[in-house]
Amino acid sequence: MNIVELFIAQARKSPHKEALVENNKSITYSSLYTSVKETANYFKSKDVNQGDKVLIAIPMSIDTYRVVLALLYLGAIPVFMEEWAFKNNFYDNAKILDCKAVIVARRFRIIALLSKAIRQIPIKLSLSKLGNTDSELCSLKPNTPALYSFTSGSSGEAKIAVRSHAFLKEQFRILSEVTNSKGDENVCCGLAVVVLFYLGQGNTIVLRTKKLQNNAVLLNSILNKFEVNQIVDSPAKLLHYSTQITAESASEITDIYTGGGPVFPDDAENLNSVFFNAKCTVIYGSTEVEPISVVNTNQIIEANNNHEQGLCVGKVSDNLSLKIITLETSQDVIFNPEDFQNKWLQDEEIGEVVVMGSHVLDSYYKSQDIFKKQKIKVEGNLWHKTGDSGYIKDDLLYLTGSCHSLIKKGDRLISPFIFENKVRQITGVNKGTIIENNGKLTVVLESSISAASLEPQLKKIINYDAVLILKSIPMDVRHLTKINYYELKTLLKRTVN
Repeated sequence: MNIVELFIAQARKSPHKEALVENNKSITYSSLYTSVKETANYFKSKDVNQGDKVLIAIPMSIDTYRVVLALLYLGAIPVFMEEWAFKNNFYDNAKILDCKAVIVARRFRIIALLSKAIRQIPIKLSLSKLGNTDSELCSLKPNTPALYSFTSGSSGEAKIAVRSHAFLKEQFRILSEVTNSKGDENVCCGLAVVVLFYLGQGNTIVLRTKKLQNNAVLLNSILNKFEVNQIVDSPAKLLHYSTQITAESASEITDIYTGGGPVFPDDAENLNSVFFNAKCTVIYGSTEVEPISVVNTNQIIEANNNHEQGLCVGKVSDNLSLKIITLETSQDVIFNPEDFQNKWLQDEEIGEVVVMGSHVLDSYYKSQDIFKKQKIKVEGNLWHKTGDSGYIKDDLLYLTGSCHSLIKKGDRLISPFIFENKVRQITGVNKGTIIENNGKLTVVLESSISAASLEPQLKKIINYDAVLILKSIPMDVRHLTKINYYELKTLLKRTVN
């Protein structure tokens, strides 16, 4: 098998249909297929073969998917370096990847030249050179690695996820159930791997480039020109869209899909008001397993009127088994069934979310330590520890934040995640959280208002020891939707010292 077969089938079925749209240019399925074969032939002429790893640093563009599909076509393994990862020095992990080749877009070449890890990669590939079209599709065993991608996860630790061809196919099958995609939707998408899914479905995909994101006139022009009726992106990017999109463009959107970060009730209300004709669906998941659960914005608003509850992320996928286990579960990789079952919690008890299923990632590249932290083996079954805390109530999953962010005070368990939702409701506060800093329960805010002025409202939420107001609270580098607690604590240490 080869995951590229899904794309090839669509190229043969609808050769003249637009496949990808990048700002003011586009390419049909037939032309993209031809370019993929020409690119594969060029790579082969440079001695890139089945099983070779190739580091890719190209901003989201038609070229990105031409290159990725060409490497998959050859049976080579793209090491997918999204822009956020490249700009945050994740490329230094190339030294453990043992990449045979690298291909870097012009805008990143100076950064690449400064990286010893990239300079040591033997083969430098050109983004513009092509060969002929006589290269043949490589047939592979299902569990052959297809794609390596970087993820920071809830821990902030750099991880290299290994996705096999079979894993991607299963993940795409489940996503097709969630999105109910028929292949006739025109989609604006800003999530890199999800674009591959839509190419396998036969959709026309408008790529959410940086230029498109920052140019409201161009955004609305392209949405209207290509009759886009579906948008797929992170919550932060969608909320940014909501400030730029016209009522005319918004009225044509029938479906919104988002993931990668929390959608709080006020976010849900914002999306509902802007995309008034759309069903807005939030997918909870991660690089290792997506989706875990699905909820729509109306359900979020209804379920989360009481902010003490945590954040409702909906019904767990039928393709998964999910348990809530004790937060103190050790990092032992192997458990016998009885010991593992003793760690299960009852409904409405807060613990760590763990999942098992056919679309759960089963390996990281050369990282046994990360495997031990995030996997549990029970009689041949592999469970994934998400790093997220939560509980089940009325058959719905509620999240209470990352496990490492929870604060124990005596017999109390304080969730910064829940506090973050509440503090957003205070006028003049952009965002905020609560952490334990030098033994003190400290409120940290982005605000234009003084701590003294905010004290009466803050005291209604929680009893705290100190308040710090920062110009900017660090967020996750990938989706810009979750507070980066590790970086925040480091920042506070530097500030105090």
